[in-house]
Amino acid sequence: MEASTAANLGEVTETVSVTSDKASPTTASPDSLNVALFFFIALSSLGMLGNALVCFVMLHHRKVFNSTTNQLIIHQSIIDFFGSIIFLTRRFALAVPPVPANFLVRLYCRTWWSEWVQYSMFVTSTYNLAVISTERYLATCYPVKHRNMFSARRLKTLLLLPWIAGWLPASHVVILSYYDNKAMDCNISWPSLEVQAVGGVLIFLQEMVIPLLIMVFTYSRIIWSLHQRSRTRGENNAAAREMFSKANRNVTITLIVVAMFFAICWLPADIYYLLYNLNLHPNFISDPVYEFTSVIVVLNLCINPFIYAFAYERFRKKLLQMLCCHHMGANRITGLENRTDEGTHISTNPPVSMVSGAP
Repeated sequence: MEASTAANLGEVTETVSVTSDKASPTTASPDSLNVALFFFIALSSLGMLGNALVCFVMLHHRKVFNSTTNQLIIHQSIIDFFGSIIFLTRRFALAVPPVPANFLVRLYCRTWWSEWVQYSMFVTSTYNLAVISTERYLATCYPVKHRNMFSARRLKTLLLLPWIAGWLPASHVVILSYYDNKAMDCNISWPSLEVQAVGGVLIFLQEMVIPLLIMVFTYSRIIWSLHQRSRTRGENNAAAREMFSKANRNVTITLIVVAMFFAICWLPADIYYLLYNLNLHPNFISDPVYEFTSVIVVLNLCINPFIYAFAYERFRKKLLQMLCCHHMGANRITGLENRTDEGTHISTNPPVSMVSGAP
C-alpha cells in the first residue's frame, strides 16, 4: 500500500503484508486504533469545512480573487475538500463480505480497497502545490513571460496536469490488488521483493522527491528574488516595486508556508513507506512513530485554510468582512425584532425623499 496506507490504521485491526500472497497479519492495539480513528475523523471533517470555507470566500469575492494564483488556490481547496470526503468515507466503507468473486467485488478490491481513489487525490494535491510554486516562480522572476503564458485557456489545461500526475502513476495499485478466492477477501501483492524495492523507490521519487524538488527550487529562487528586490527598493527603484507588489509578496510567502507544511506532514510517512518497500522496516505499520506520522499526513488535508486565514492578508480581510457583516446583520435584525416586541411601529414604506428622488 502507498503512503496513504496511514488511513488503514483507523479502519481495520489487521494489515496484510504485500510481500507475499499469504496473509501475514500485523495487529495494532485497539486503544491506538481508536485514538487514530478519532483524529482521522476529526481532521478530515475539519478539512471538509475549512476547504469549503476557502472556496466560498474566494468564489463569493471573485473580482478580488481572480488572479491565476488565487484560481490555483481555489483548485487546491477543491482537491483537498474532496480528498477529505473520500478519506472520511473510507473510515466507514471498507468491508468485504465473504462472497464469491464477481466483477463488482474485483472492481471494489482494485479501486476502492486498494486506496487508488484516495491515494490519487493525495498525489493530485501534491502536484497542484508544485504547479502553484511554478506559477509563483514565473510571476516573480519572469513577469512578462508569466502574463503571456497564463491565459484563461491555458490555465484550464494547466489544471489538468495535477490530476494526470496523481491518478495515472497511482494506478499501479489497481494492478497489484486482487480478490483472494481462498481468503474470500481483498489482498495486494508485489511479484517479488526485488520488484517491490524498485517500485518503492519509483513511488518515492514520483510522490515526494520530484514535487518537493520543484517547490524547493522555485521558492528558493523566489526568496532570492525577494531579497534582491528589497535591496532595489532601498535604491528607490519604482519599476521594481511595481513589478512585485506587497500583495504579491504576501501571497507568495503564504504559499511558501503551505509548501513547508506539506513537507513536514508527508516526508516522514513517505520515508517509512520507502523503508518498508526496501524490506528494511517490514512491520512499520505497528510502529508507534508511524502511527504519529499517519496522523500528521491527515493534518495536511485541513491545515491550508488556517494558513490562509493567518498569513494571507487579502483572504483574512474578506473572511473577517463576511463574518462581521453577518454578525452586524444579525444584530440589526435582532434589534428590529426587539423594537417590534416593545410595541414600536416600524414602517416598511420608503421615506418621502427616496420616493421623490431627493438627496
